[in-house]
Amino acid sequence: MMPFRSDSFLFVEAEDVTVYPEDLQYISERNSWWTDFPETVVFIAKRDEEVVGWVKLYNIRWFNRTAYITFYLYPEFRDKGISKMMLKEFVNLCFSTLNLNRLTAEVYSYNIRSIKVLEALGFKNEGCLRKARYYNGSYHDILIYGLLREETFHLKG
Repeated sequence: MMPFRSDSFLFVEAEDVTVYPEDLQYISERNSWWTDFPETVVFIAKRDEEVVGWVKLYNIRWFNRTAYITFYLYPEFRDKGISKMMLKEFVNLCFSTLNLNRLTAEVYSYNIRSIKVLEALGFKNEGCLRKARYYNGSYHDILIYGLLREETFHLKG
């Protein structure tokens, strides 16, 4: 990336930066730990040997045990309860096998199907990015949903 100058500073791209140990508590995990752990993982969802959709974890913070989650179900499998079942089983895997503590989902305010699935699984609406999505000639809100491991007792079975 090309350097750029403001009134007081010159900003140039860096390969590596230094953070003093006593300041690690103030720095995002993304900027304080350089690891080989993936920040994004995509899983294909199969049912009866047929691919029905996918689930993706991104912005994974392995030390903080948090991740963002997004999911997609192919159109021919919608409105059959498969989306809820797929996400429920994946959320259980995230908390039990991957040892995550929190999942965050961003959903467009017009995506009513996804909102219903998230809420049915116990995700809580934690906020709104107002008019953050431009689509089809107008701006729409992005809703932020969160789910904690301790809130998933009702997902068992």
